[in-house]
Amino acid sequence: MTALPRQGEPPGTRRLLANLCLECLSGPEACRWALSALEAGFDTPSRRILAGMSFDPQPGFFEIRPYLDAALSELNLPASPSRDEVLREYARALAEELLAGVRPVEATLEVIHRSVVSPLNHAKDLMGWCYLWEGLTPDGSFGAVTGPELERATRDFAARWLAAQPSAGPLPRRDA
Repeated sequence: MTALPRQGEPPGTRRLLANLCLECLSGPEACRWALSALEAGFDTPSRRILAGMSFDPQPGFFEIRPYLDAALSELNLPASPSRDEVLREYARALAEELLAGVRPVEATLEVIHRSVVSPLNHAKDLMGWCYLWEGLTPDGSFGAVTGPELERATRDFAARWLAAQPSAGPLPRRDA
């Protein structure tokens, strides 16, 4: 699943940037993102080249990197944005998908814990996600939650967490 797109950016951009920051973005994943971007109407020369590289059975990351950087630049997205900001924006996108019913709870908790909470060293404001991932209440009181109760607690926490975050918007532009 890919994150719901923000206005003005291709679908999956938040995931792509998060994986780039986590140094786990693969060549094939970047090519799939470019192909998806083209399908969504985000047509640029660099995205065409990057999407075309998907015909290679295993496009290498270092081979695609210049085209990826150019594709991000064409969107006015930074090639090397703040890790903290990118990962938190990815968590925001995942939480929004969860509340929209696009993502299942357990999968969302797994991805947020693995891709955001752990890499950001279990920041205090992210601990509710960690507790829920462990099957505990989001306030850290260590009461166990499972099944429908976990679903409800996670959706409630996601709504509160999103409301407490600064308003989502585009990542900082290169000229900012």
